[in-house]
Amino acid sequence: MISGVPASVLVVLELAFSIAVSWVLGKILFIIFLRIAKSFTERTKTTLDDRIIASCEGPLELSVIVFLTYLSSSYLTHLFEVSDWIARYSLAVGILLVSFLLSNIMGAFLRWYYEEGARKYPRGIDTSFLPLLRKILKVTILFFGVLIAMGTLGLDISGLLTMTGVIVLVLGLASQETLANFFAGLALQLDRHVRYGDYLRFVNGDVVQLKRIGFRSSEFVDSDGRQVVMSNSEFAKQRITVVGVKGRPAAVSVTVELPRRFRPEQFSQFLERQLARRKPEWLAGSSVSFSVERVGESVSAISFVLQTSDFSNANSAKTFVEAAALLFVQSRNR
Repeated sequence: MISGVPASVLVVLELAFSIAVSWVLGKILFIIFLRIAKSFTERTKTTLDDRIIASCEGPLELSVIVFLTYLSSSYLTHLFEVSDWIARYSLAVGILLVSFLLSNIMGAFLRWYYEEGARKYPRGIDTSFLPLLRKILKVTILFFGVLIAMGTLGLDISGLLTMTGVIVLVLGLASQETLANFFAGLALQLDRHVRYGDYLRFVNGDVVQLKRIGFRSSEFVDSDGRQVVMSNSEFAKQRITVVGVKGRPAAVSVTVELPRRFRPEQFSQFLERQLARRKPEWLAGSSVSFSVERVGESVSAISFVLQTSDFSNANSAKTFVEAAALLFVQSRNR
């Protein structure tokens, strides 16, 4: 006790003084570091380093302040008496900040790859998996950071681990369907058989475009532009055929019915002339192939295959062929 002031009060005052000085000094040092770092990142062509610096600003600044507080405690008389306590808690807070820093860096890298890097490295990992991977890695890093920090403080984490295991087991039993959908979605994204934007045909003949594979369900858009939602477990069991990839040429099959008196070759030649004359934007090739699907008493069902610039033009191709068939029949009946 000095001049009638209790030692505990002096400890609090010195601790507050140490934090205040460390806060001001830490901000000054961090601003200097930030300017130096940005002077280098501004010279690079990639935005990855800018994203990493931006994600590190908060936790890195706090880490500098905590480190300076720990250093200053050894130079203050009353704080020296509780230096072990300060060192232990500074280490625990530092571990939390480092884990938060690592999770932010990992998240910034994966977000950069998802938004920009995949265009530069098209043969890399499947971007549809990155949002899920980013969330899992961030939660995992933070979880282990908390456990290590608690162990540094001398807390018994075995009970926490046991409780966590029990909670996970109970939640797993109570949400088996949700977990099944989750792991089915994970398997779908890891297999990489289909990508966002692909056009898929199910066994029942429905053709849809894959938009997103979420935690529980997958979203599609059908040929009429309507949204279709299917659980991941159901989607994983589906037998699918990739009939088109977004942005790539695709063969589209269109079936029309013609009177039996007309030969398929006649209409095929008429269709090629119509395509050559009108030159629709969706057309990727002028050649037309056909096959006879069935022959009835009065009509024949003939399937024509056209090359389109993208499978999204399937409806345009179908409308064009059907209109050409109607025009062909009318011209022949005159």
